[in-house]
Amino acid sequence: LLSEVIIPHPKDIAEQRAIAHILGTLDDKIELNRRMSETLEAMARALFKAWFVDFEPVCAKRVGAVPRGRPDSGQPQRVAPTEWQWPQHILDLFPDRLVDSELGEMPEGWEVGTLGDLAEVTSGKRPDVRHSEPTQQATVPVWGGNGPMGFVPESLFDQPILITGRVGTLGSVFRVTTPCWPSDNTLVVRANEATSFEYLFHQLQQVDFASLNRGSTQPLLTQSDLKGQLILVPQRDVLKVFRDVVGLLYKRVDELEKESRVLAALRDALLPKLISGELRVKDAERFLQERGL
Repeated sequence: LLSEVIIPHPKDIAEQRAIAHILGTLDDKIELNRRMSETLEAMARALFKAWFVDFEPVCAKRVGAVPRGRPDSGQPQRVAPTEWQWPQHILDLFPDRLVDSELGEMPEGWEVGTLGDLAEVTSGKRPDVRHSEPTQQATVPVWGGNGPMGFVPESLFDQPILITGRVGTLGSVFRVTTPCWPSDNTLVVRANEATSFEYLFHQLQQVDFASLNRGSTQPLLTQSDLKGQLILVPQRDVLKVFRDVVGLLYKRVDELEKESRVLAALRDALLPKLISGELRVKDAERFLQERGL
């Protein structure tokens, strides 16, 4: 019976509570990092939608909004019907007119192209050996259509890439900026220019992957279908500024995720040692009193 399983643990209640506090603090920091990352990613999505879906800077110029930071001339200030107040250098990137295209209205001067115009699409590769857990020799994550699925000694890609499912699981899009090994059930999207990397990440999230499914017994996405996906191709200056802005957000996301991985590894390493008594919390009663516990 489960109730009869012997579990080693410190007998002293104060030490048990001190251990719980230490491990709980690590969990709380990991959770805080997760929430901060979600907020930063939501900000990036909102900016993408404003610029490349709703074309809010274009609409602002079309209705004659006064840009943020412009000195008031004494006349009543006009504002665009939007939650954003765009600075002049952002407004200058956009035209003041929308034109028809096969994807609907788009800013004048932009083009309709394919994903293959901005990126190279290839398939992942099956590793010779895969470990279910990281080891001293195997620290590089193997990515599948649902996310990390193991570890290998060497990376297949060292530069930032986008990963999505090729077979079995379709629809998830992963932004990977550390060395990795995409498995053979994935497609890898590599931006032709760094300025379009973040833009492509958000564009991929707009793709209707279900409509591209060619599988009969299981979902299947081909390289050619993904490369042929129609997308808007903004002017290069717009992509560059977008990357500069959201790149800062994602840089912080990457830092938080790295910190959380370190904290999780520390927690997982401490837990068995503290429970078994291999490591002891010195002066547990004082430790708890100092923290008001």
